[in-house]
Amino acid sequence: MNQKEFEEAFNRLTPRRKQVLQRVLAGETDGAIAKSLEIGEATVRKHIERICQTLGLDNNHADERRYKRLEVAKLVAKYKPELLTDSTPVTANEVTETANAKDTSDAERGDTQTPEPTKLAEPSQDEPDVIWQLPAMTPPVREQLLKTFSQLIDEEPKRKQIAKNLNKIGYERYLDGDFQSAAFYLQWAIEFNPNLGGAHYNLGSTYEKLEDVERAYHHYQTAANHKGRAADAALSNLARLDILAGNSATAIERLLPRINQVKDASVKSSVHKNLGWAYLLQKHYSDAQYHLQKAIELDSERAASYCLLAQVQDIQGDEESALASWANCLTYDTRDKRRKEVAWRSPELDFWQFQARERLKPVGN
Repeated sequence: MNQKEFEEAFNRLTPRRKQVLQRVLAGETDGAIAKSLEIGEATVRKHIERICQTLGLDNNHADERRYKRLEVAKLVAKYKPELLTDSTPVTANEVTETANAKDTSDAERGDTQTPEPTKLAEPSQDEPDVIWQLPAMTPPVREQLLKTFSQLIDEEPKRKQIAKNLNKIGYERYLDGDFQSAAFYLQWAIEFNPNLGGAHYNLGSTYEKLEDVERAYHHYQTAANHKGRAADAALSNLARLDILAGNSATAIERLLPRINQVKDASVKSSVHKNLGWAYLLQKHYSDAQYHLQKAIELDSERAASYCLLAQVQDIQGDEESALASWANCLTYDTRDKRRKEVAWRSPELDFWQFQARERLKPVGN
């Protein structure tokens, strides 16, 4: 089906069926539609069947009722998304007498003959999932479509797949520096699958960029209660927030029991870096140096680890090593690893690199 075919099919719907369609898109049940339009539930189901036939949708499905509603929503989202934002369905009393005269359903008039469905192309099996089309839609349409899907889809595998796709879209928006959009998609990913640890971690990171520390902390904690890389990374970021809040002892208590369980080298480097940072603030310089050097062994291009190690070396009076570490603090700038569009940087890294530039200035300048 293309845009022209959809418009032609939609225009063939009777006023009553457009009413039913509008309420289907709003997520109303058969019973709710029947009550608001003052018709029987069997009539509602017949209308939905005729809507599907007119729009060229296959009715042969094990779970026909939900399948019909879902496929109709997908078609509307693709070809007439403005219908999804109409939140004021027309009531039964607002239908004109002329419309009513033309719009009596087969069930209401006792007609058992099934009219021949309109011949339209069925949706291609290779057609991209409508979830991937969300970024091209207006915000109100995105919001309503996801609400409709959430109400219509209750199969756990489908909800989990939608959650994964939304998490991917949210992560892409995050990398683009569009943190408000990232938060939208990641919130909906969690709506479809509350146990998706990666989405909680990404949402925690997003809220941190939006300077909403309370929500960031909440989602990091939720992610840390799961397993895998996201859980370990969330734990590391929780410790980082502890340190920034002046709770370096809490950060150490949080990280030490889990550090040997972390498998991913990059995440483990981050854990060692945060432990080194916490020990530095606790004035346990030998422990700080040990963990910062471990962090560098695991990831030799992490600027923050060098910045912190340089501070430890300065305190210990090892000027030569400190100068080398300060130089690496500037050389390995995480800015170079990010997309150009990403404007956010960790505030502490900016400060440490300012310290590095000051420390490396020639004497007398």
